Amino acid sequence: MRAAWILVGVVLLAPTLASAETLEVDRFEPVRELELLGLQGIDVDTGWQPPSGNIQVRFLTHADDNILIEMPGDAVFDWDTGEVHFVGDEDAGVFDVDIGVLLDARFRFDLLGQQFESSFIGPYDLGIFQEASYTPYLLPGNDDRPLLVDDETTPIEVFNYAIVDAIIASGNFFVDASFDIDMELTCERIDITDADGAPAGSILAEFEALNAAGRDAEVVELLASLHCTLLSDIELILYPGVELEIGFQDFQLVPFELRIPLLDDRTDAIDFDPLPVVFDMPPVDMPEGSTGEASSGGDESGADEGGTSGSAGDSEGESTSMEPATSEGSEVTGGSTAETDTDSAGGAADSADGCGCTTGPGGRVGTALFLILLLSLRRRPSAPRSGEIF
Repeated sequence: MRAAWILVGVVLLAPTLASAETLEVDRFEPVRELELLGLQGIDVDTGWQPPSGNIQVRFLTHADDNILIEMPGDAVFDWDTGEVHFVGDEDAGVFDVDIGVLLDARFRFDLLGQQFESSFIGPYDLGIFQEASYTPYLLPGNDDRPLLVDDETTPIEVFNYAIVDAIIASGNFFVDASFDIDMELTCERIDITDADGAPAGSILAEFEALNAAGRDAEVVELLASLHCTLLSDIELILYPGVELEIGFQDFQLVPFELRIPLLDDRTDAIDFDPLPVVFDMPPVDMPEGSTGEASSGGDESGADEGGTSGSAGDSEGESTSMEPATSEGSEVTGGSTAETDTDSAGGAADSADGCGCTTGPGGRVGTALFLILLLSLRRRPSAPRSGEIF
């Protein structure tokens, strides 16, 4: 029975191997570089904070950003079904967020009848870089969807400015800063059009396949575009404080939290440019042993021609005996009809025993399968002998 199961395995495996040979792959690598704050960035003026008080601070900020999104992977076309699907490279997706801020600061006070307002202090250069990796293409069904970048950094001291001889005051103006980043990236679909721009449909989920037009052609050319959505909420957080000594009296602005929105609950559609994906029809392989079969056919043709010649010779009264191979200079004489028949039979036997023909691999496989069938059809003994495993 083992032979029968081997045969069944060969038969079942054959379609799988054939399908694998019909898949054609092309790279699909959408890339977008964004500046959500615009080419010129944004400027934010906090005004005097806190709005009421004897000591106040004010900040002017100029912020810009750079966001890089890369989604490398493969477009896969099945020539058997005419379907295309997309497979992202594992953990190869790129999502980099780079925020830069220039910070100018001022302070003022109205204490003991003394008023003072400083000029701008700075600028101070702040920045944050966040990165995340994932498996593209962040369609529904992707384990990394949604991609989240959610982080509030630890406050660090930006500057500590010494106040000296501001009228009769002295002290320090200091600021700590951090960033609060909350971003979410998801993708909704991959739109497919043919080379002429005619819509072929959309892929709406991971592992989904789309029946693409033109599968009967030798080359299939498609355009694929990825469409995503980015939610952004980014804030610069300042913790300013002031310590003053005026007329031997101490005053202070206790450090407080001042949030400066850079991207405030913003939603952006991220539409990647259409990219071509091209699939060439795989070459059709000639069956193994085809060369041997053609050779055999030629031998048979030769045999037929020889037979025809022999018949023609008989009609003309010539000898029909096959000439044995002889060394140079030996004579060959005609014999009787009996001798001719004997020689012909002997020549045929010799030809069968010493045939120079070769059987292609296909013939050997066919023989092997035939033997397997014979083995699988062996009758079992009517009753097992003692100790025999069957």
